[in-house]
Amino acid sequence: MINVLLVDDHELVRAGIRRILEDIKGIKVVGEACCGEDAVKWCRTNAVDVVLMDMNMPGYRRP
Repeated sequence: MINVLLVDDHELVRAGIRRILEDIKGIKVVGEACCGEDAVKWCRTNAVDVVLMDMNMPGYRRP
């Protein structure tokens, strides 16, 4: 099982991606976050294999 965290500032986008991924055997959406900071906090306390993240969210800066 591949555990996925969805990160996007638009709830509708997260819901749509979740719906698509729920139909794929072997993939489980284990959480959602609305910003990069929340995603980092979530990952510190939960197990996740993949973070599917919008790279153009407000407040997020690429290194």
